[in-house]
Amino acid sequence: MRYLSIHCLTLIPIGIFARPTIARGQLLRPYPQFGSITGQLSTGASAIYHSLQVKVDKRFGNGLGFLAAYTWGKLIDDNTGSGTGVPSSGTIQSQYNRRAERAVSPSDVAHQLVASYTYELPFGRGRAIGQGWNRALDAMLGGWQVNGITTVQTGRPLTISAPNNCTNCFNAGLRPNIAGGAPADLRNPGDIRERFEADPRARYFDTSVFSQPPAFTLGSAPRTLRVRGPGLVSTDFSLFKNIRPTERVTLQLRVEAYNLFNYVQFPHPNTSFAVNSVTFGTITNLNQANTARQMQFTVKVLF
Repeated sequence: MRYLSIHCLTLIPIGIFARPTIARGQLLRPYPQFGSITGQLSTGASAIYHSLQVKVDKRFGNGLGFLAAYTWGKLIDDNTGSGTGVPSSGTIQSQYNRRAERAVSPSDVAHQLVASYTYELPFGRGRAIGQGWNRALDAMLGGWQVNGITTVQTGRPLTISAPNNCTNCFNAGLRPNIAGGAPADLRNPGDIRERFEADPRARYFDTSVFSQPPAFTLGSAPRTLRVRGPGLVSTDFSLFKNIRPTERVTLQLRVEAYNLFNYVQFPHPNTSFAVNSVTFGTITNLNQANTARQMQFTVKVLF
């Protein structure tokens, strides 16, 4: 019995398989027949969160109220992903070693204090001062109320990246090496605002502990650093004036200011490592990262 063997050769005209040679890294991939694979809505992440939350709610007499909430928390994950609103989600070096990606999340806020307060000033009819005022005098001097919300929170952890010279690794990105696991935070950095007013291009963290990994290797730096970006301090304030032309109608005049004191939050420093870079570790963009002071005037009729 004889067998007839026919060999068919298929030529691929485009793409990486059309070249005379194919990178070894491509052949070592789980699915070498595909040039690139994009994952959508995958479950390749895990996170854990612990926090201590304290709230104080006190309503005093005479129209004075106070509410404060403090959170001390820690969020740890191995992948933040896109669409989270954080400055950087961190570089994933290897999808095959997610344990190496486990670190404090780039979206972690360690400390946050939010205090709100309201006070109806004791002037006008029915108040401690001016109980016997007529309607015209009460319309001018009575019915005032002040409100405010103050937020104070620490910055988010910084993430470091390096030029990806891990040839044929097909990894998402690369991190630099860090000398002996040394911390990158500056010792006794002082107040951030004073430092940047003196020298806006000052190093935000110690850049000397980082180096470029050799080719075909992964960096030893963690996904996030102990160093955190600039924190936030903001106060929203409003002043209300209530006028009652009749018993059933209240005219409310409102002046509202967001970020009343126009506190400037600096953007994150440049965290893209490169050998001999003069901008690495500095805040290159000195534009205000948070919303600048905004004011609005409102008239409301309540009936």
